[in-house]
Amino acid sequence: MESRRECASTCETTYLMASPVNRRGLSEAIASLEAGGGIVRELADDREEQRPHQDVKRGLG
Repeated sequence: MESRRECASTCETTYLMASPVNRRGLSEAIASLEAGGGIVRELADDREEQRPHQDVKRGLG
């Protein structure tokens, strides 16, 4: 059985790949990453994701 998060990810991927333009762009991006391109970044954990951005707190975003 698939988790809710995995299901959402699969649905989103299916939606994005439905468009030929999106599919081509995603395929090119994946090929670039597999060839060693891209930038490694650390992702915020769930607690940080749920905090509003500084601009949102000030009503700017």
